[in-house]
Amino acid sequence: MIKAQKIDEIESIILRHPKVAQVKVIKEGNGLKATLSLKESAAFKEIIDWCYEKLGRRDIPIEIKGRPYALYELLLGIKEINIQKDYISMTMPYRKEITNIHGIIHGGAISSLADNAMAVLVTINYGPCYTKKIEIEFFEPAKSDLLVEAKIIKKKLNLCICEADIRDKEGRLIAKASAKILVR
Repeated sequence: MIKAQKIDEIESIILRHPKVAQVKVIKEGNGLKATLSLKESAAFKEIIDWCYEKLGRRDIPIEIKGRPYALYELLLGIKEINIQKDYISMTMPYRKEITNIHGIIHGGAISSLADNAMAVLVTINYGPCYTKKIEIEFFEPAKSDLLVEAKIIKKKLNLCICEADIRDKEGRLIAKASAKILVR
């Protein structure tokens, strides 16, 4: 049985990291799960490795939530809904301001959603980065809220290869994107 004292001890250790704003450790099944909010952007791996080093154990799954948002993300209404190692999902609401004259979400906004998801994922995992190349193929017009799911396919030195699928609220595939993202 996991005691409350043990949970408090784990939380206080994780809170010692200078970029961690809040932490909540909960019982999940027979183990524990830690959810963190950050004060500022940090590489996912840096935080995870630090926590495991200080805790002296690797059996606690750690989920990082909450990060600073760029103004452009806020303008498009982009919100993350799930961040894991090498995976992220985000949403972008349908708004008239980002549509063309036919009421279809502009391809540039959809490209921005995909690029943003892939770049945020690389930033969380490896630190500051920029997109070197992005390709996108469109399959359907978008006339509703969108969901992007992005993943890191490969990392070699400071280059990450990422892919993203963009779907509408009915689950139809709207576009697929791939990018080469350089870690600074």
